[in-house]
Amino acid sequence: MSQRIGYLDVAKFIGLALVCFCHIPMPTGNFHAWIYSFHMPLFFLLSGIFFNPDKFSLKKVSIQLLLPFVLFNFLAIVINICLNFIIDRTLEFPRFNLMNGLMGEYVIGPSWFLLSLFTIRIFCSYMYKYAKMFGLLIGIILLLLVFLYTRETNIWNVLNIGSTVLGLPFYLMGFISKDIMIGNINCGGWIVTILLTLISCLAMCNGLVGIHAHLYGDNLFAFFFFGWVGTIMLVRWSLYIPIPRRIVNVFMQGAMFYICMHTLMFEYMLLVWNKLTGDFSGNTLTEKIVVTLLTLVISYPIIRFMLRYTPILLGKQVKNECTI
Repeated sequence: MSQRIGYLDVAKFIGLALVCFCHIPMPTGNFHAWIYSFHMPLFFLLSGIFFNPDKFSLKKVSIQLLLPFVLFNFLAIVINICLNFIIDRTLEFPRFNLMNGLMGEYVIGPSWFLLSLFTIRIFCSYMYKYAKMFGLLIGIILLLLVFLYTRETNIWNVLNIGSTVLGLPFYLMGFISKDIMIGNINCGGWIVTILLTLISCLAMCNGLVGIHAHLYGDNLFAFFFFGWVGTIMLVRWSLYIPIPRRIVNVFMQGAMFYICMHTLMFEYMLLVWNKLTGDFSGNTLTEKIVVTLLTLVISYPIIRFMLRYTPILLGKQVKNECTI
């Protein structure tokens, strides 16, 4: 891959690590508020950079996003049944509740991102095809206005529509600013990086945000601005962070697995750790870093195995096809 694509992949890799870090066990404090201001906007925005409505295929996007969403949630149920039997010697089959699924309560919580990105790609592709950029922009603005005045209602929980609406502007930002993100991000130096970091840190003043929970802090415009600036900041950092290309490539091809399964992995990792050595909650900074690194280390061979034998789980029709 070229250097430009390379540093975008490093930014995504760091974003994956931050997602895991913030989920162990729960986000608290200003540091988490800062990370949350840009770590999920990063994925929507970088996905928008590669938005190409002329090459949109409903079949392809369904294989890339919808099929892994379904398969990984089903796989999590099977894993939970098996591990509960091994650890607790109990065989209990979970009850399937269609209503909970429709209201955004998935077996794998982080899998909401796949469903939201799937909906966003369909919405943007058809809106751009029939109404062009102006129509797409108007459609997003109208959705945001309706969301602002009705966000307390449960309608936004249905199939995670609320998260989709909050992710849409970042996706469009990526499409609009792709020349900046790809062609000009390497302009400037440390002064630009420090300035971007300082501006991004101001996001803490807007309060805790979370696209998954339909939270945008005190101000919606501040949420979008700081999410955009934080993404640019992280991409610029990626220019200076040396991560082996081979490792980054594997995680980019297996990003679906890591997004969906990291919480299940570290939950059982903590359970096993506590049974063997005692208390290890993951609450301290050191513990959170250790668990994040262990989750990455354990994921690496699993992803390589899946790329070789079960690429369909990673949203691929053929091996070594990058989907995110």
